[in-house]
Amino acid sequence: MKNEFIHWNVRTTLLMGALLGAFGSQAADRLPALPELAAAVRLQTNDPVAASRLGSALMHRDWMLPVETVADTVWLPPAVKRSGDSGSLDSPDGRRRVEWQGTTLKLVALPDGSPISEVQTGRPWATIQWHPAGWAVALAGTNGVEIRDGKTLRQAAGDCVGALGPALAFSPDGLHLLTGRADGGLALWDWAGVRQVSVGLPGWGAVESVAFDERGQRARVRAGGREQVLDLRPGRALSDWYGSTSSVRTAVFSPAGDRVMTVSGDGWVQTRELGGVGRSQGFQLANAPVALSATPDGKWLVTGLPPGKARIWDLATGRPRGAWMSHTELTQVANSARGEWVWTVSPSLVRAWNIADPSGIPVGVVTNGRVHRLVSDRACGTVAVLLTEAEGSLVRLWATTNPAVPLKSLPAWDVAVVELDPSGEWLLTSSTNGGLRQRRWTVGGTEPGRPDIAMGAKFAGARYSGDGRHVLTVTAQGVLRIWDVQTGKPVGSKVEMPGLGVDSVELSPDATKVRIEEVGGVVQVYDVATGRAATEPWWPPLRRARSVRVEDATRFSREGSAVLVPDGDLGVRLAPLPPSAPGSAWLASLAEAVWGLGTNMPLVTVTGVRAEVDKTGEKDLWRAWGKWWLSDRGTRSVVPGPGVTPEALALRHLEPSVTTSLPEALRLAPGSKAVRDAVIQQARTNQFWNRPYRAELGEWLGKAR
Repeated sequence: MKNEFIHWNVRTTLLMGALLGAFGSQAADRLPALPELAAAVRLQTNDPVAASRLGSALMHRDWMLPVETVADTVWLPPAVKRSGDSGSLDSPDGRRRVEWQGTTLKLVALPDGSPISEVQTGRPWATIQWHPAGWAVALAGTNGVEIRDGKTLRQAAGDCVGALGPALAFSPDGLHLLTGRADGGLALWDWAGVRQVSVGLPGWGAVESVAFDERGQRARVRAGGREQVLDLRPGRALSDWYGSTSSVRTAVFSPAGDRVMTVSGDGWVQTRELGGVGRSQGFQLANAPVALSATPDGKWLVTGLPPGKARIWDLATGRPRGAWMSHTELTQVANSARGEWVWTVSPSLVRAWNIADPSGIPVGVVTNGRVHRLVSDRACGTVAVLLTEAEGSLVRLWATTNPAVPLKSLPAWDVAVVELDPSGEWLLTSSTNGGLRQRRWTVGGTEPGRPDIAMGAKFAGARYSGDGRHVLTVTAQGVLRIWDVQTGKPVGSKVEMPGLGVDSVELSPDATKVRIEEVGGVVQVYDVATGRAATEPWWPPLRRARSVRVEDATRFSREGSAVLVPDGDLGVRLAPLPPSAPGSAWLASLAEAVWGLGTNMPLVTVTGVRAEVDKTGEKDLWRAWGKWWLSDRGTRSVVPGPGVTPEALALRHLEPSVTTSLPEALRLAPGSKAVRDAVIQQARTNQFWNRPYRAELGEWLGKAR
């Protein structure tokens, strides 16, 4: 599906604003509070963008649904509140006791009380709790959280960086830690992996205490003088694409839209059915590729490895086709429709390789001049190369069925832009005086045929939409616009990203939304009609590398209802997009219940929202989304509509050799024997986060079954 979505790199012109400091400092400014969004929906009932943004905010806090307290729920003891300057707490096995006097902690053996160790705590703390197995002691205060080894009190058992108290609680399986802040914030942590699993900021007031139920699925929160119960099971979207031993460098949909392809830093290229339960397919390269290109049918993939080797692969079997193709300073790869020809590009050379030719001798398509870019149409039937030679800038075209015979050479007005529309009939180039020119090259390229676009404007990049009806442009200053190719007029409002480094830009299939990914991995979707953000940004926990150039990458789903976003330390997930339609009053009520700002108790409000959703018409776009969001986390699909169940997704987490996905798998399906056995096995072999007591954890979990 060549050119169906918009994607290109504009690093050379837009990287200046992507400094490390700016990456973190802008988070507070660009992540509005959920109550403000709820108020906007109430005040602007006909504003679809405000409703979409609020729905996205709820998706970000999907684990915080207030639920009813079951009569027979057994709650684990909460952390012990510190009263006075001194006190003590025995370990769960009764073998040790931790005593405190001011900021001094002492560990003594029981029953004789002989001293084991003594330390000074680093921060003032208000609550203290032993790990269920006694391997750690957690202390929480308004200034931070400390987790100390339960045998020595050394601070070597994990540190939840950024966590604040004064409330905390260990999960019954000992894998997670829930913290509550004085300003009402809650966060769930994979405490030993030093990783935040989920975050939410309910406005219920200062959190006084938190506690898990005996299954670890629900949390009881006392805050602001009242008590609420939250369902902690992740209600998130698909997050089952992970690298093998390193982070995913890039993830895109297959040309057919039925699979997701990922490339990780260790060279693994993997594909998996979207919503399927079969095993993933893939192969491993010597190192991470610098460029990729797939055939329109998604059967063949061309990989370019540094510094200059390319090869074509069968994605169904993971087997290569033909021999390695050598090319100095490889910057780009392309292919013909069925993979018979492979194109390799460097700054001064373009070669075409016949895969069936046993001699392995390339066709020298371009051997002199400065090569700026190679593009092809959606069917991979025509290739255009923008280059500069002694006589000036040129665009040369070839048919991919026979690259040895050039089709046409046309003058180029500037070297910033060259594009073929999906049909391969229209050529888009930039003018030396600014703007874009459209020419029908098949009839000579001399007559305009279509109006020029934004004459006088300077663009850093441009690309046709998938249906060829629109052109998306971006300037060096980070301004994006959509243009109608028939009229040359702008569509909707401009999107401005000043001061930010933009890594990729894509237009949704219906040309109503733009997906923008900044350098470092922050993703946000904007509304074309208004130029406003239609979602909250997805922030990766780490700055994500994006050094793989994928031609015509697709990160919108085929129908435009979801996008791929970075997830966790290693992976990528599919994030559903809320409906682009005005929201009903129940949407704001639901947000207020999750945030805790409603006039009624949040649980009562949620019950009322269920009734309001049921009253909406069958054609209401928010109806299906609302019923999905409110359904039981343990049985619903992980994305709206038909899809994978939580247990099926948990089992898919077991396939990659990545231990960081196992805690989430255990939360998705706590009753699954296969998932629990995988966690136990990883713990027993001391591979689980590389912590010294994980072998003991494996034995403990095994006995608890």
